Amino acid sequence: MTQENQLKALLVRNSLWNLHKEFLNVLKINNDKKNGYVSAPTEWFNLLMNSPEFLWVKEINSLMADVDILSEIQTIQLDHLQSLRFEIESLFLTPHTKTSSFHQKYLSFLMQESSLLPLHAQLIASVKTLPAPENQTSQETTNRQKWHTEHQIQSRLRRN
Repeated sequence: MTQENQLKALLVRNSLWNLHKEFLNVLKINNDKKNGYVSAPTEWFNLLMNSPEFLWVKEINSLMADVDILSEIQTIQLDHLQSLRFEIESLFLTPHTKTSSFHQKYLSFLMQESSLLPLHAQLIASVKTLPAPENQTSQETTNRQKWHTEHQIQSRLRRN
């Protein structure tokens, strides 16, 4: 079961990575068109991290980083997969917080950029292979912190 969990987590991670990569590419292209020039990679990175215009993008960047951490955990448990499904569904399908600016802006962006639709569909299909969470609460975000803790512990053990 553990290897099956690893494969499911990796499938979701790869689907999210593909969507995230194309999403950032399209954002950059649109930004370059708006500004009238092609921004250098460092300039683009600084815009993404610091510009108020792109604050809403931080939610997907954060999730991608956390999913990378999860995919490196040696023993992925059922509750990890349930949390992963909850987190992705909350961000892309049904936001669990009223303050999430990502969901509305992303849906609007998705309708304008048809190149993202197949990647979005691929992500949702891969997420549906994960077990449904038993209790859907906003506490699931604390489980993302647990992924980091487990990853740190396993990294230390591998080094020793």
